[in-house]
Amino acid sequence: KEIYFPKEGILSQSAEATSHAKKYNATIGIATEGGIPMHLGVIQDKLSAYQPKDLYPYAPPAGKPELRSVWRSKMIQ
Repeated sequence: KEIYFPKEGILSQSAEATSHAKKYNATIGIATEGGIPMHLGVIQDKLSAYQPKDLYPYAPPAGKPELRSVWRSKMIQ
């Protein structure tokens, strides 16, 4: 019913680091190149229907807002 999100720890530290990253983003779960998550071209070729930003990074700790919204709507139905 409730999600616990500690105010201190690796997740909040990662969020803080991301907010300060200007040139490089080397926070937990991501490496970017040219603003796009780094990936192998051969894998992206097979998954070309999807954008790299939707495939490679970890989802946020509380989940992706758009998916949570759809999930909530289905739960209410």
